Amino acid sequence: MMDDRQSKGGLVSLMAERIVALGVVALFVAMVVPALIQANRHRDIVRLTQNGQRLREAIIRANQIAGVTESMSVMWPTNSRSGSTEYFLDFFHSDLYTNAFPADWLAAPGVPVFSGTNMANFTASNNVWCIAAPLQGQTNDFPFLFTRNFSVKKDKGRMVSEITRLNPDIAPFGDEVGIVVSYRGAVRVIKADELTKEVQLPGLFNPTSETNQFLTPWAKERRGSVRR
Repeated sequence: MMDDRQSKGGLVSLMAERIVALGVVALFVAMVVPALIQANRHRDIVRLTQNGQRLREAIIRANQIAGVTESMSVMWPTNSRSGSTEYFLDFFHSDLYTNAFPADWLAAPGVPVFSGTNMANFTASNNVWCIAAPLQGQTNDFPFLFTRNFSVKKDKGRMVSEITRLNPDIAPFGDEVGIVVSYRGAVRVIKADELTKEVQLPGLFNPTSETNQFLTPWAKERRGSVRR
């Protein structure tokens, strides 16, 4: 009888120890996993802001080297193009850009980097950036590039000044944050609560009366090839 009691007592003690151990593990996971997720998100945001700055610099520098004004350059983004995907294909295939196609600059979490060799397969699914167009008469702080999770219609023609929220259903960051690269190269990470009906995207940088339209990745895509 005593052996049975000791055996049961030992089993209960062992179970209690295991429960405590599981509780410790659960507490550890609850503390560490959110921190890891936050660290990974921060890394993704930093990487995307850097890519946006590289993309902006490549576009502006290439046009400056060519010695043309923004209004004259066929490689300057204008609303004559169907979308930003078409524009990037044209730009990186032009004589103004002589390096390999920087597919990683256009990718982001939820927007996979294009890894093929046939650029006919490069589509909006591989392009995270909207781009303002035409960019004439803008201030240096006016949004130049911004992530596609800002609430935009999936076609061209809408005004940048109308953007007042983030879209929870669109990569890369849903309605958590959006990234904007200004014409002069400044970067801002914008949270959803910073956009309201009264506070629109350009107004977060400086008061502006600009009514520039923008190109989205999703407009009708024109197939083409790009130097790799």
